[in-house]
Amino acid sequence: MKKAFKSALSLLLCMIMVVSAFPISTFAEEGTDIDSDLAYSTGNAMGKIVNNLALQESERKSDDYCIADTVFNGSTASVKYSAIADCKLIVAVFDEKSGKMIGSGSVDVTADNNEATVTVDCAVPSHYEVRSYLVDSDLSALSTEYRNIYHTSAFEEFTEATPEDYEGDEVIIFDEDESDFGVLDNNVISAESSEAMSFDYDEATLTYTFKNATDEVKSLSVGEVFYYEYGESPDEFLLFKVSGISVDGSTVKIVEDENISLSDAFKFIRIDEDADFSQVDIDESELGECLSEIPSPQKAPAKQAIKDGQKTFSRGLKIAYTLGSDGSAKASIDGQMNVEISISTKLYYAPKLFGRDYCEFKTQTEFKTSYKFTVSGKIGLDKTKCRIPIPSIPIGPFLLTLSIYPIADFTGSITLGADVNESYTYTFDSETQKMNKVKETEMLPNVEINEKIEFRLGVGVELKLSLATVLGFAVSGEGGAKGTVTAVTGLGLWLDKHHSCAVCFDGTAKKFVDIKLSFSIKIVPQILEFEFTAVKWSAEEYLLDFYVSVSDSGLKYGLGKCPNIEYSVEITVLDKNSLPINEADVTCSTGKCDADGDGKFDDTSAQTDESGKVTFYLKQGSHSVTVRDAADEKTVDISIIANAKSVTVTLDNSTGGGAAPTPGIIDKLQYTLYNGEATITGCSESISGDIILPSTIYGAPVTKIANSAFSGRKGITSVILPSTVNIIDSSAFSCCGSLASVNIPDSVTSIGYYAFSGCSSLTSVNIPDSVTSIGYNAFNNTKIYNSASNWENGVLYINNALIKAKTSLSGSYSIKKRTKVIASYAFASCTDLTRVTIPDSVISIGGSAFYGCSSLSAILIPAGVNNIGSDAFTNCTVLNAINVATANQVYSSIDGVLFNKSKTELIAYPAGKGTIYSIPSGTTSIGYRAFNYCKGLTDVTIPDSVTSIGDHAFEYCSSLTSVNIPDSVTSIGYCAFKYCSHLASINIPDSVTSIDWNAFEQCTSLKSVTIGNGFKGKIGDIFQFENTGLKNITIGNGVTSIDDETFYGCSSLTSITIPNSVTSIGNYAFYGCSSLTSVTIPNSVTSIGSYAFYGCSSLTSVTIPNSVTSIGDYTFYGCSSLTSINIPDSIASIGSYAFRGCSSLTSIKIPKSVVRIDSSAFSSSGLASITVDSRNLEYSSVDGVLFNKNKTQLVTHPAGKGISYSIPNGVTSISSYAFSGCSSLTSITIPNSVTSIGYCAFEDCSSLTSITIPNNVTSIGYCAFEDCSSLTSVTIPNSVTSIGSYAFSGCSSLTSVTIPDGVTSIEPYAFQNCSRLASIAIPASVTTIYYGAFYQSNLMVVYYSGTIEQWKNIKIDSVRDENSSLYRAKIYYNSSVKPSNARAKKPAHTSSPKSAKNTIYTATAQNAVPGELYMLYAFSSGTDLSSLEYVAQLRAESSEVKFRYIPRNLGDLNVVIVGKFGDGSVQEPVEPEYGVERLELISLPAKTEYDYLSSPVVRLKGLRLKAVYSDGTEKEITDIKSITASKVDTSKLGDQEITLTYEGVSIKIAVTVVPRKFKLVWIVDGNQTELTAAEGSKITKPADPELEGYDFMGWSPEVPDIMPAQDLTFTAVFEPIKTKLSIKSPSTTTVSYGFTLNLHANVTDLPEGAGVVWSMNGSGFELNPSADGMTCGVKSVSKGSATITAKVVDKNGNPVKDANGNEISASQQLTSKAGFFQKLAAFFKKLFGSNMIIPYALEWIVK
Repeated sequence: MKKAFKSALSLLLCMIMVVSAFPISTFAEEGTDIDSDLAYSTGNAMGKIVNNLALQESERKSDDYCIADTVFNGSTASVKYSAIADCKLIVAVFDEKSGKMIGSGSVDVTADNNEATVTVDCAVPSHYEVRSYLVDSDLSALSTEYRNIYHTSAFEEFTEATPEDYEGDEVIIFDEDESDFGVLDNNVISAESSEAMSFDYDEATLTYTFKNATDEVKSLSVGEVFYYEYGESPDEFLLFKVSGISVDGSTVKIVEDENISLSDAFKFIRIDEDADFSQVDIDESELGECLSEIPSPQKAPAKQAIKDGQKTFSRGLKIAYTLGSDGSAKASIDGQMNVEISISTKLYYAPKLFGRDYCEFKTQTEFKTSYKFTVSGKIGLDKTKCRIPIPSIPIGPFLLTLSIYPIADFTGSITLGADVNESYTYTFDSETQKMNKVKETEMLPNVEINEKIEFRLGVGVELKLSLATVLGFAVSGEGGAKGTVTAVTGLGLWLDKHHSCAVCFDGTAKKFVDIKLSFSIKIVPQILEFEFTAVKWSAEEYLLDFYVSVSDSGLKYGLGKCPNIEYSVEITVLDKNSLPINEADVTCSTGKCDADGDGKFDDTSAQTDESGKVTFYLKQGSHSVTVRDAADEKTVDISIIANAKSVTVTLDNSTGGGAAPTPGIIDKLQYTLYNGEATITGCSESISGDIILPSTIYGAPVTKIANSAFSGRKGITSVILPSTVNIIDSSAFSCCGSLASVNIPDSVTSIGYYAFSGCSSLTSVNIPDSVTSIGYNAFNNTKIYNSASNWENGVLYINNALIKAKTSLSGSYSIKKRTKVIASYAFASCTDLTRVTIPDSVISIGGSAFYGCSSLSAILIPAGVNNIGSDAFTNCTVLNAINVATANQVYSSIDGVLFNKSKTELIAYPAGKGTIYSIPSGTTSIGYRAFNYCKGLTDVTIPDSVTSIGDHAFEYCSSLTSVNIPDSVTSIGYCAFKYCSHLASINIPDSVTSIDWNAFEQCTSLKSVTIGNGFKGKIGDIFQFENTGLKNITIGNGVTSIDDETFYGCSSLTSITIPNSVTSIGNYAFYGCSSLTSVTIPNSVTSIGSYAFYGCSSLTSVTIPNSVTSIGDYTFYGCSSLTSINIPDSIASIGSYAFRGCSSLTSIKIPKSVVRIDSSAFSSSGLASITVDSRNLEYSSVDGVLFNKNKTQLVTHPAGKGISYSIPNGVTSISSYAFSGCSSLTSITIPNSVTSIGYCAFEDCSSLTSITIPNNVTSIGYCAFEDCSSLTSVTIPNSVTSIGSYAFSGCSSLTSVTIPDGVTSIEPYAFQNCSRLASIAIPASVTTIYYGAFYQSNLMVVYYSGTIEQWKNIKIDSVRDENSSLYRAKIYYNSSVKPSNARAKKPAHTSSPKSAKNTIYTATAQNAVPGELYMLYAFSSGTDLSSLEYVAQLRAESSEVKFRYIPRNLGDLNVVIVGKFGDGSVQEPVEPEYGVERLELISLPAKTEYDYLSSPVVRLKGLRLKAVYSDGTEKEITDIKSITASKVDTSKLGDQEITLTYEGVSIKIAVTVVPRKFKLVWIVDGNQTELTAAEGSKITKPADPELEGYDFMGWSPEVPDIMPAQDLTFTAVFEPIKTKLSIKSPSTTTVSYGFTLNLHANVTDLPEGAGVVWSMNGSGFELNPSADGMTCGVKSVSKGSATITAKVVDKNGNPVKDANGNEISASQQLTSKAGFFQKLAAFFKKLFGSNMIIPYALEWIVK
């Protein structure tokens, strides 16, 4: 077991090293269910929502919504999130034991913030899990579910684990108390410490070199993880993953794999602690080195404090030095350094915790260092040694002495200091799956500079009277000048002045006098002495100023202040309203100054900032300054006398302060001034407490609190708004968590969205009646909102404002009387609300107030409403009437449709009203969102009176199939028809002059468009036809530009006429219009963008006018059907890849005007010839090949020209892409005159087999021979010194290469994918082999001309293991050819076959290393290995590697297998065996039918094959994977053969390609019938469906005759039955016995196949209807009365009903008379017939 780490710093260094090398594959937040069956309480609505969210986990929208962290403290969850739009946050708590949700909470969150707090009311158990979700308004998941598992038993067990729980495992202890430890994975290979084994490490190549390697090291394999303790110190160990390994005797080289993960090395890691500094040694060498040249350093005592995770220490330094033996000069340095360090580390890792790899990592180190040093010095004359001697005068016992001495003392000091904060943070980034290292360094200058010299110059006099040496009296005096000199170097900057001297000494001198009276006593000399000063007097007086200056003008000196000092002058410019003027011009007319603060005196003017201020630096004296703006000008005089000043200038005739928003800051408030009004836009982050906002700023009234002005200011407790405020904008006070009260004055009319959202302490607010608009969630997540007691029957009111109704509100609801305002989204998504009664008191209905009330059928707008917000009734899917009270003065309604009062503007059409609508004549405008979301609307008639269609007017009318825009319309608004997905055609009349952006965006069924001549401008932003089914379009003469991507991906567009008004065609304009066959570009067009016709594969011809001057990049790329093109004389340049892939284009002529052709312009095209106008000054052609004018540069060889080509002598360079895509070219001759080959010159010359590069070529360019897949040999001359990246990439037939001497580097991917490249000769001149140089090449032998030491010094990049073949290869040193001792003898054979032709042989070698790559080579008998010819390759799956092959001749029986073998050999001659001769079929595969255009891969399941070997033996092939099959050509229907191959022997079997079947869905009244139909088969329509009360009108979309290659869905279209029936009034309702009365039916709009039937209810009659049912004879047969009914029936006899479900019928009441006379009349009628008068006379008599 690993010994404990001795210190946390060692731990930190180790873990940073380990973890930064281990990209972590998973992140902690991804979890699995505690219980796979999510449970919830039956009546818990939130539980159902959360359960639904769990089911939606795979359907979340995108990573635009995510939750980064959730911290739960038992009642409150703090959530960090990211969202691109406003949404809802839900937090739920689940009991671990039961799996049930025990509590939840939600809050609306905004995209502007990224933190939210959610209150969860629940009793928290001992173990639980917290889950968080972001959802939309429909409660559909937006984000991935976030899980906090820190309170689960699994995590608790994880964190409480001890090393004893891992008995038998390799455990690394990270601290002495064993709380932090790691457990190595069982697959990690460990080795015991070995004194004999040593190693070194090359950081550049990530290579370990072990000498005297142990067996454990030698046996390591690629992919294994190795752990090795090589010392006693805790950080003396190795832990790495093997990427490559080579063994040379006892020396082993191992390349470290950078892509190691924690799961490769550990099964468990736990580290969670702050650093322990008890053993930290502080290195003070840096401080010592700084001062090492100064002798005798004295360190002050150190102070040290240790606390958890932090260490603070300081070191002081004091140095004193005396110059000279007399001590007349002294210097000293005082220094202090304070350092504070804190470190914290957390790493949790367990591979299988919670069902997946769990990892969490963070470490942070902070250093805080402060420095302060003072350097001081003193020099002067020693007055005791500089006295002027004067003879003493004896006076009795006393001696009088006079002395005079000069005074010259100078002292000075400089103090410098700085604070440095430095932190290092390592964190795991779950998005990039990488470890991020963040270093933050902040230097905070704390500079104290005292560059002052103090001086004293003068003379001293001392008069002394002494008695021997015992007693003395002295009077001394000193006088002269003293002062200070301040030294300034460079452009010294002070707060109030600038100094422009390069070096300046600025001094002040004073006169001084010092007098002192003293006496002394010496009782015992040098033992007992006393000296007393009895009197001391001093005086000083200002003398003068002086300076010595060096500047651009030379040396200057004199008395007074330095003339190069300039003093700051702050100028404030105000308008006549005392508002600051931004960008006013301020000019100094008396000389140059510094106006931009750069320290250079080269300015004369400047402009004021947002606060109306500008600062100048002016010299002493009088100055004239002129201030002006657009309206006024004023000049002021400013006098500067050695001090700074401020000046205010008012422009009396200007209102510039109100011309544009002018920002500023006052009392922690940010504001803007505009048009005489002030808006508060923000505030300081430190603002807190009770806030009283000002009513005016610079005299302007404060009228608005702007968006997010105080958002997130959690210290604010109350706000008082002034009575001038009208608007509280969106999120103005959102998330002010401590805000408890706010005063809203009567002046406020509008409260914006989220204005007070998240003010969790707000308990009450007064909304005055002046407020007419309240935005969405204005008071969400406040105490007002969250308190259940404030909700009345599911509705929240604040004063007279209805704020919000719960979405569960159902049935009918009456809004409280006296309510004034209905807030935005108040009833949104109340899906069960069927009726709302709005009282007369309401004056305003907010935007989206009833959005999504899908059960609301009708609504009445009362008379007092004067404002209805946008989308107020949007998505009310069954709403069929919006009625308005007659007395309303703003709104009206017509037949349930909302209009303005004058009925000229249609405001809102109810979504459930009907499918067909005619807008009333007299309407002049269709308003904003008038028909928005009317998804059932199929047809609308717009009258000639309409002149404008508003923004979003018909957006999301997804059933609208056509619209007729009348000639009266002049403007179409923004997104007017967006998402009208069934709109098939658009005709825009000439009257339309204005169309806003995206008017027809996402009209995906659009097939035909006509743009009238009235529209002026560009199409693209407005008409965005990208990826629509557009087939034809007519563009009016007013269109001036076809903008970028206008017709991008319109694959059905076949033709287009571009009018002469168009001047430009944008980038990608017709990209991917694969059906476009021809296009004529008018002379008006001057530019064609890049990619304009890219991929127009059906385009056969195009006419380019003389007005176009250039053909852009990729313009006609991939126009594979283009056969000809005329390039006009106006073209000056042809861009890169302009005609690449134009495979049908055989010839092209370059006009005289072209001066630039990109070398790739014609690459990979079908060109056979390029000709050039002889008058062209830049280009020429020879035999159809493009050259420069003097024919020294070959520019382009046409790809279709021929199979061989000889470059003419005299050509010196081959241009880039010159032969690119010449896939038919098999050979090329390059003359010796060529010196350079450009990049991609021979790219994709897939038939080129060999090439000789002449001796004069010095460089081979980037990708020069890339993908020359048939190239088997290339001769590179010694003249070549550089080979570019990808030069031979993809040359899969290349077997060997010799790099010439002189080449110093092999560039990235130079020989990538050279899969047959087995050997290469590398010269000793190579110093670098870049990453990927031999990537996916199978290099086995390297012949290196240098020594092994030189090879070791080559820098070989091993990024992503892309040069691993170099480490596998056998390297021969000091040789540029194969060594002679590498010969292979002919293997012994038990029997020699008579012929090698058509016989399969097997070559097998043992001791292979599984996973390694092996190659089979053939060679002639008796020759050395230099004649090796590549045969095949395979990767070993076991210790036996076996090849099967067909030799080309008997000599090929000499074979060798090259690779890595267990015994360390590189190659083994092997003996061939007999192979397979033929295959016989036992049974076909189970699948022999393949769908048309399906995957071409053959399914071999069920196939049985028998192999017959050349020696006659037979064996069934049991390993199906060893059989390869050719692909099925699924583009052709019918029978075909495919080839099966085993061991090089083939057999054919038959398969059939059958048509694909697609779904065919018929939908009738919501019920669907799903069928299948084969592609290309005839579609049979079902019988016409019937729907009671409706007529069947047909299928939508139109049913084609033939089934296409896609699923189809058709919907039955019905219209309400319009049939009406009545019975024509008869002449009489009384019928006499025996007589017949004929009744006639009047029918309109009789459905097809329908008829009329008659019936009777009563007695006395018999009925005789006509054949067509239109007439019915009613004959009287007895006395009685009856009701005769006519009824409409369908062809099956079933009654036809109207849209309301009522049968369509009509009735007539009749009376039958049958007395004596009636019967007598009937008798005579029967007797005499109808022509006799008697029966009728009798009948008349009876009547």
